[in-house]
Amino acid sequence: MENVEPGRVYTLAEEVDVSSSSGYRRTLPRASRWESRGRVPAGQVFRRIDGILTIEGAHMHEAYLVIADGKVVGFFLPVERAFSPSTPTPIAFN
Repeated sequence: MENVEPGRVYTLAEEVDVSSSSGYRRTLPRASRWESRGRVPAGQVFRRIDGILTIEGAHMHEAYLVIADGKVVGFFLPVERAFSPSTPTPIAFN
């Protein structure tokens, strides 16, 4: 996803299943809304604005999506200010 504007809201085109590096699976619902929050070295960061995305490791964490080249490549954990990689998964916004 190129030329992403910070603060712009995007709508997920189709339901997407994503997995964290710990094996935790999460389904992102079709038509969920995501706001661009900036970048980390791995890609563009998006925060869900119509719900909360969480992932599970040793603990439950609030997570933002990290997207590069049209794929979810991981999660940004805002409280920990850390990146957690995932299995690359294609994603598309309307």
